[in-house]
Amino acid sequence: MSLRFSCSKLPAGSIFIFFVFLLPPVFTQSNTNHIYFLDEGGEISLKGPDNPGDGPVVWKWKPHSGQEFQQLVTFRRDGWGRWSAEWSRQFTTNKLFQRIIQDRNTINLRIHYPRIQFAGLFTLIQTQPRNEILKHYEIFGIKAEASRQWPLVGSDITLSCTISRLSDTVSLHWKQRDSSQQNRRKTDQIRLNNTAYLIVKHVTVEDGKLYECEVKENGSNVITGNADISVTQYLYGKSYTLYRSGTDHSELYLICYGDYKSNFHSAAWSWTSHHLPILEETIASVSNSQVINVNSVHFENRLVPTAANFNGVNFSVRIVPVLFGDAGVYKCSLGPNKMVTVQLITVKGRRQNVAAVFNDQVSV
Repeated sequence: MSLRFSCSKLPAGSIFIFFVFLLPPVFTQSNTNHIYFLDEGGEISLKGPDNPGDGPVVWKWKPHSGQEFQQLVTFRRDGWGRWSAEWSRQFTTNKLFQRIIQDRNTINLRIHYPRIQFAGLFTLIQTQPRNEILKHYEIFGIKAEASRQWPLVGSDITLSCTISRLSDTVSLHWKQRDSSQQNRRKTDQIRLNNTAYLIVKHVTVEDGKLYECEVKENGSNVITGNADISVTQYLYGKSYTLYRSGTDHSELYLICYGDYKSNFHSAAWSWTSHHLPILEETIASVSNSQVINVNSVHFENRLVPTAANFNGVNFSVRIVPVLFGDAGVYKCSLGPNKMVTVQLITVKGRRQNVAAVFNDQVSV
């Protein structure tokens, strides 16, 4: 089964929304006692043996969060031979209780739209005439999401993919959904504990459907999660922060445009250096659709407009490479309108850059 996304072309200023498609929980081919599920997705069925005897039997649960085993429910046969459920008082006071139910007078459990907090070890134990494990499952929760729900075009975002417990046989990795597409922007991928992070620079509308988190066990794909990204193109009065490393491979794309119906006669980018915060200087300007004038005192030939002439709408520029001294506040004006403000923080070294972006994004 393939998932399809569609998006019509809308004018600047519109908001584009992409939704997550959740796949049902799956058993791994290598271990049928392992179940993987996406947060809030589908349904999980925990089945007991075909001939469990007369009981009583108990389902116990040890969460991946580190808590001790909890007794969920005890099943006993009633006078009619049906299984009656007695839920533990501890569990009935838990909000998760509403999502776990008995499956049709059996000793099986069903979990509706499981949250990642449900992940853990589920064990079915026969208590009489002696304690005996009848079934056991380990279910792993995966949650894929974006750090910002409404990022601006041109800003950076971080996608996170978290698994409730990361074993030695399991791996997390972000990849493009369509391998035939070229990766048009640089991305950084890092993993901390149980989470894989993908930092996407200069986010565009297409990023809403470009990346997916793949979970593998013993090298085989077991489940895939897609992050929900909503990208707004409405820049007026907005601001955001970017982190870049001062290396030969770093670039800064400063996006500025107005409504497609607009026709501004002038535009300008200004820069206030972090080293001279009281001095704001114009680094690129234009009037009456003439050739764009670039101030080369600091940036020399590293600042390049995306178009030779101003079309009255788009006044985006690019700085390649970014140097450590380029840190500061960049502001774009179209006519009298202050459109967008970008704060650039530069760090030395690629590894520091990744850590800086990560620390900023996950706190949003």
